Amino acid sequence: DVCSFRSNFNRPFLAKTVSDFWHRWHISLSSWVNVYIYNPIVLNRRDWGNFGVSYALLISFAIIGIWHGATWNFVIFGLLQSAALIFETFTVKSRRAVAKALPVFIFNILSIIVIFLFFSFSLVFFRTPGYNDAIAIIYRVFTARGGFFYDSSSTIIFAAMGIFILFLCDIQDEFKIFKIRFFKNEHWFVQQFAYILLLVTILVLGVFDGGQ
Repeated sequence: DVCSFRSNFNRPFLAKTVSDFWHRWHISLSSWVNVYIYNPIVLNRRDWGNFGVSYALLISFAIIGIWHGATWNFVIFGLLQSAALIFETFTVKSRRAVAKALPVFIFNILSIIVIFLFFSFSLVFFRTPGYNDAIAIIYRVFTARGGFFYDSSSTIIFAAMGIFILFLCDIQDEFKIFKIRFFKNEHWFVQQFAYILLLVTILVLGVFDGGQ
């Protein structure tokens, strides 16, 4: 369909590698960089082997960082991504050996958690106004003590419910664990019940006071 929009995010937080993550995250930008920057550099430096790939990754993700803004924090964000991808380039065999040594389910879960934590860590640089702010936050994460922040017990419950529903939907779309379908069920009654349940959930958990 000429009028349809291409999906720009494809469940990136279920990625098992950083490479897989960047095939799912901000697909329009990463695809453009892949075609016009990464591939030409790799072809031009193909005699360098993996070092040519590493050089191309370094340049490509530095540009991705700068694309978001001309500050050192965005550059560091890009360099962190490139460093992780370079690490994956040089550790293919060892990571395959680890994958064979562990049950598939355990390896996949651990991989998803590691990639999520790594990207969350890199976002500290992405979201802070300056380098010193990012370092201060990272320092506090590993050294500070204090209670868990929340507005109220009901806030935590509603947030947990929303996260659980979204997470369950993404897992189902990714791995097709459950055979039953709700919104695409062949039975009209099941479809309508699912839509009513969704509407009630929005009315109960939704924010209607003009806030975010």
